[in-house]
Amino acid sequence: MKKMEKTEISYSQEKKNGKIRVHKITDDNVELKSTIDVNADLNAISFENKHYMAISCATSKGLIINEVNKQNKTFYKKEGSACLSLAWDQKKEYLFAGFANGSIGVIKFKSEN
Repeated sequence: MKKMEKTEISYSQEKKNGKIRVHKITDDNVELKSTIDVNADLNAISFENKHYMAISCATSKGLIINEVNKQNKTFYKKEGSACLSLAWDQKKEYLFAGFANGSIGVIKFKSEN
């Protein structure tokens, strides 16, 4: 019988050059899964994996959300004003993004289940 490995996803960031490295961590190994290059300064990052695996990036150019499990496919992008902050609701269904122009964006996520 094959032992089931515990797998986790982690990330590291380079704030000034806008690169995020996504790592797959197992019991025995840490492997670089991919690199996300947002080409902007990073102000905040939020990783969520309750219903989906997404990294939300608040940048000096706006908001970018990438699906980690789909080769870092960008599925949401809003540019024009710097995104300064990110926060989730308690159920992890809505992401709130605060922008430098005073607006607040609300993004609803659907469960993949």
